[in-house]
Amino acid sequence: MKRAIKNWLRRVIQERAAAHSPLAAVLLAGLERAGRLPGVGPTCLRWSGFIHATQGRHSRAVEAYQAALDGGLIGHPSLHYDLGQSLLEAGDARLAETEFRKALTLVPREPWPVYGLIQSLLRQGREAEAETEFRKAWTLFPREPWPVYGLFEFLLRQGREAEVVPCLLAAAQTLPAENVRNLPFPEYLAARVLENDAQVAALRELVSGQPDAVHASILLAQIETLRGNGPEAVILFQSAGKIRFRERQDALAPVATPSFLIIGQAKAGTTALFQYLSGHPSIVPPLVKEPHYWSTHHDLGPAWYESLFPRLPEGSGLITGDGSVTSMTIPETPARVRKELPDVKLIVLLREPVSRAYSEYCMQVRLGEQHTPFEEVIARELAVVPACPLDDRSSENGCLPNGYLTRSAALPHLKRWLAHFPPEQMLILRNEQLADDLPGTMQRVCRFIGVPPFVPNDRRRFNEGRYPPMSADLKDKLCDWFAPHERALKEFLASLPEARP
Repeated sequence: MKRAIKNWLRRVIQERAAAHSPLAAVLLAGLERAGRLPGVGPTCLRWSGFIHATQGRHSRAVEAYQAALDGGLIGHPSLHYDLGQSLLEAGDARLAETEFRKALTLVPREPWPVYGLIQSLLRQGREAEAETEFRKAWTLFPREPWPVYGLFEFLLRQGREAEVVPCLLAAAQTLPAENVRNLPFPEYLAARVLENDAQVAALRELVSGQPDAVHASILLAQIETLRGNGPEAVILFQSAGKIRFRERQDALAPVATPSFLIIGQAKAGTTALFQYLSGHPSIVPPLVKEPHYWSTHHDLGPAWYESLFPRLPEGSGLITGDGSVTSMTIPETPARVRKELPDVKLIVLLREPVSRAYSEYCMQVRLGEQHTPFEEVIARELAVVPACPLDDRSSENGCLPNGYLTRSAALPHLKRWLAHFPPEQMLILRNEQLADDLPGTMQRVCRFIGVPPFVPNDRRRFNEGRYPPMSADLKDKLCDWFAPHERALKEFLASLPEARP
């Protein structure tokens, strides 16, 4: 009963403090004055620290929490935890670790001090120790979802995708059903899981027992897609769609067609832009960010593509879109899109070509799809294409090959698309515009696709990688190789009436 009252009080104070209400300011002033009183002073200091922390003044919170401890308020694990959290926010992960360990000593069977400890270890770069604590927490609290989610994100950051799906499948055996439904099986791991019959079988069993496990169903549908089994993939996608779209779709309405396509470039911020747009109240994203229908899966037919999209109520003002970046560089895609979606809006993100090529290479290394050193890969490509192409047929063999460098050379691909679509249907942006002026860029994008202005609350850059630097000599060589292209691209974009970045 006492603990329930305390938790209720924390919630009330946190809500008032977060809203910066006048009552919170009066309460804070009173607590700080009362902090000098004997007996109740340390408790008042502790609550004043809580208000400071809630309002983002973590250095002040640390002072108040420490004063409460110095005043004799000992034996309170939540006080050590709160102090640890404020120390983390103030940038002192080492001292934060000390406080989390003190809390853990007092309540060794509670999960929250362990969570804080792991965060402090990660902030210090002690990743092996953090992984050990994640796995210990998973063993100690098998029905708690956070160790699983934390380990999942940790493995992805480490580039250990091969361990992700086994981890999630194991978690599905112990977590409550409501947590299993939301386990985040990444659909882009379909090619890796496809090679493991045991994992595919376990995934089938999970989906059979938990048909509302949306992410698991989508991953299994992607596996069937790679097998060329379109009808089975359609069944799985439709099942997942009934769960994912149930609050925003009309079962009697026709399947919505995409109002916009984010067609590229890869590794130029397309995932971030798609995620930002997915948070727009007028946009209902498809089940899969990159269906690759217009490029690699067109042979599966329109029924397969339609199974990814919601049935949006007529007159609702809701729209949907597609973020398949392979659409930009595959020669057949512009004509296909023009034939089937003649009025669609096209969004292109461009990135400095050398860094784009290297980023894509490093991503494929991380995913286990590339094993040859970058210098060797580039040498082979330069042997085929000694000069940067400026159009589809400017290479020695009469057609544009598909490689890291040629995918970075945006001009030939833009020309191909603009041979099928007027420039007014294409919005061309620079990658750095998302980072330097997100509100302004989002306003342009929203205006272009016909939805109200929107700026996301979560401004993280999605799908960002951290890679070792490229050698300076190779970078200079590639910059020289791309120089004629960059000059021609600048002139080309300046000539377009509405596509200027």
